[in-house]
Amino acid sequence: IADGVVGSQNHKYTLLREEEIEDALGVKKACWVIEAVPVTERQIKESENSKRIIWVDKQHYAAIQEHYFNKNGVLFKKRTSSDVRPYPASGQKTVWRPMRIEMMTVATGHKTTVLLNDFKVDEDISPKLFTRQYVETNKL
Repeated sequence: IADGVVGSQNHKYTLLREEEIEDALGVKKACWVIEAVPVTERQIKESENSKRIIWVDKQHYAAIQEHYFNKNGVLFKKRTSSDVRPYPASGQKTVWRPMRIEMMTVATGHKTTVLLNDFKVDEDISPKLFTRQYVETNKL
């Protein structure tokens, strides 16, 4: 398993169990529950996480829930995803990506929800999309 952000060479992945959970919209999903622990010296030092527990939807191989544990091993954030849809990728492949993502800070209960309308897979993203000016002038 590679998580696309840090890569499989930086983490050790362990299958903990299989279980059924509800995604962010309450849809039941059969999942593999996987633990990701940083293993390289650099990743251990730079990551704010001591580990992550990831629920991967067996049907679409999409991470629909993730728990983040701080350096002291305490759960501090939870991410849930839902509305998983197919998208064409390179090599005539199809990848499944969530269109709704919620991140919650455990201590405060604060949630941020991201709703996606559409996106492209395997295409370059312009750096200007990540500027303050672009974000402030292209609000919904």
